[in-house]
Amino acid sequence: KRKRDNDSMNPVVHVAIIMDGNGRWALKRGRSRNKKNWWKSISKRKRDHDSMNSANHVAIIMDGNGRWALQKGKSRNYGHQCGLKTIEKIVDYSIEKKISYLTLFTFSSENWGRPKNEVSFLFKLLVNYFKKNLNKVIKNGIKVKIIGDKSQLAKNLRSIIKLAENKTKKNN
Repeated sequence: KRKRDNDSMNPVVHVAIIMDGNGRWALKRGRSRNKKNWWKSISKRKRDHDSMNSANHVAIIMDGNGRWALQKGKSRNYGHQCGLKTIEKIVDYSIEKKISYLTLFTFSSENWGRPKNEVSFLFKLLVNYFKKNLNKVIKNGIKVKIIGDKSQLAKNLRSIIKLAENKTKKNN
């Protein structure tokens, strides 16, 4: 969101990414003078992908993929796989629209409380993604930077993260 410092009455610009685990998503943008009603101002608008042309940084909290899958009678891991496919589409779209920064909030310290097999699956998704797609990431000029505490991650995951960060550090 953006806000002018010199004018507290200026509407705040909000960008929202609406996703479901089935790969459907929309980028929306809205303005509201009232922070509590920003979502209403966005949801009243038509889906307008072109309104993102001026976006420089988009941040996404990846949440709800497991719940979505359970509602569909599938496993939580199925939801996580679908979430990854959606993120791949968003990365491609971000490249197409020349969005400079894409931040994905993918794992919080609270997620360590999930079942071990689910946590392990999430990390395997990341390892497999980079093993399969690192050359594509490099070719597309993407710079990978994993932030946060990585000390509790498995050694193979820390290794692939380090490899991805090193191989893409000159990208912008």
